[in-house]
Amino acid sequence: MNPRNQVSRQSSAQSNPILRRRVRPVLAEALMEVGAYAEAWTHLAAALQDSNVEPELQRAAARCRAAFAVAAPGREHVPVFPGALFLRVFEAPPARTILPPTDTVILCTSSLGAGGAERQVALTAAGVSRARAGRGRTVLAGLDLTPARGRAMMRNLAETEHLVIEDLAHVNDTHVLRALTAEDPCLREALRLMAAFPPNLARDILKFYDCFRRHRPSCVHLWQDGVISTGSVAAFLAGVPTIVCSMRNVVAGENDRRRYRAYLATMYRALAERPEVRFTANSAAGAQDYEAWLGFERGRIRVLRNGVDVKSLRARAPEAERLGVRERLNLSPDALLVGGVFRLAPAKRPHLWLDVVARVAEADPRTHGVIVGDGAMRAEIAEAIAARGLSSRITLAGRQSPVEPWMAAMDVLLLASEVEGLPNVLLEAESLGVPVITTRAGGSGEALLDGVTGRLVEDDAPANLAAALTAVIRSRGLRHRARVGAPVFIEQRFGIERMIRETLAVFGETDPLKMGMAS
Repeated sequence: MNPRNQVSRQSSAQSNPILRRRVRPVLAEALMEVGAYAEAWTHLAAALQDSNVEPELQRAAARCRAAFAVAAPGREHVPVFPGALFLRVFEAPPARTILPPTDTVILCTSSLGAGGAERQVALTAAGVSRARAGRGRTVLAGLDLTPARGRAMMRNLAETEHLVIEDLAHVNDTHVLRALTAEDPCLREALRLMAAFPPNLARDILKFYDCFRRHRPSCVHLWQDGVISTGSVAAFLAGVPTIVCSMRNVVAGENDRRRYRAYLATMYRALAERPEVRFTANSAAGAQDYEAWLGFERGRIRVLRNGVDVKSLRARAPEAERLGVRERLNLSPDALLVGGVFRLAPAKRPHLWLDVVARVAEADPRTHGVIVGDGAMRAEIAEAIAARGLSSRITLAGRQSPVEPWMAAMDVLLLASEVEGLPNVLLEAESLGVPVITTRAGGSGEALLDGVTGRLVEDDAPANLAAALTAVIRSRGLRHRARVGAPVFIEQRFGIERMIRETLAVFGETDPLKMGMAS
């Protein structure tokens, strides 16, 4: 930018009151993001003298004050905003008005949309609520369960007569803040601290806090990094006795725009110091990755693997519907169908999947491919398929419900993700007797018996994946072993009742047989 133009713009902002009001909060937030609290406060202090100071600046000032509370001399390790606020909550909390807990357990999720973690939280909520029937209330709280936004696709898996489901999307956080302030003046300090978080976090913290105040749970079970970030603050300030934090993936890298948050390491290390907090991960790979990243001792994070209801899953894929899918795809009786069930997103590497299937299809004319799922890359992948001249042999089926007949119609399922936790799609395909091919991404290697239920490829070279895929397609013996042995393997290692028992044990409810598990 031309220096003269820059000076001119700065002068314009200083002389224009409307522009100045718009720039000041943005500048203050930017300075706090890089940890420059003192410089941010210089701008904020001057602005706060204005009798017409805007609410955004007031909130920024509150966040800056909270950061100063921990960013004191001798504490140079204090992280950038908003990490300092997590330390403020967990290391030096404000006075809390703690209500006596009830026999209520609350499972917290961002949504019940189309995803492996969402499927697992729905199954867990249903199973836990049945196991606890007659003993206490079980609540499933979602930040957004709006069907029109695709946020409720897994809700039917959760619904039982024993489970209360709350959609917090309808809760107005501003009204909650006002009501709680009027209800109990002792809460004002805690509420000011909650409101000091960035607006997107503060909104969800207040919603969870209101939920926890109303239900007074003895335990909350928080699913995935985002919900852990907000739910842990709300649970701690509400005085919940047991807080379970469930990681569902490996650590997010800085290039992972969906999952990466710069403050997570600070938050998790602060949480680890609290006696009421327990950590779980759904794969050994995920647990070890988080432990190494956070400097935890080995075994600090308990492995609680996903659960699969094999019987129900197979019931949703009757033979007639399986054959109907193959007819819909115009497959000949001897066709070999390679399938993929995933979002069309970079982390799932659909171009790699396509490259591998194209190689196999070129060598074997019986090979056809189908991707079940949708996403931002759909048009791009469709163009790539057409450019390879494979439009008649590879189908983009979009989202399908139920998905089980589509999976059962496959002769082999290929997953070529870059990052995974414990991929449910592998467990579900194996439950249906479909052999799987996968790269060693996260906990993928824990989801199969190599050579029995499928093949694990140690690298992501297309030639090696294609060779493994070809070997499975050409081996009737391996496909038969998978058809018979894979459902047994999944039932034994990933059975739903095993997951519910282990979950109840993490909650501290160690006698599940007396709570209905035997039935």
